[in-house]
Amino acid sequence: AYKGISSSRLLAECLEKIRGRGFSIANMDCTIFAQAPKMSPHKEEMTGNIAAILGLDRDRVNVKATTTETLGFVGRKEGIAAQATVLLYT
Repeated sequence: AYKGISSSRLLAECLEKIRGRGFSIANMDCTIFAQAPKMSPHKEEMTGNIAAILGLDRDRVNVKATTTETLGFVGRKEGIAAQATVLLYT
């Protein structure tokens, strides 16, 4: 159902659900797991894009990247994984 969908669109839909339940986002921390490509050159742009979509100041969004030390599908360069933690408030 989500194949080919824009990550920006998914993020905007998540924000809509969060706001629809009476919450706001205080800050967001994202970790990208990728063996390749290197994420460092893209982190600032990703931070800005996420902040803009969420309506947050850039200093409230953190994007970092790591590898899985060649373990699993990420380590075999078959895909990229990500996780995000957000602090919500009412």
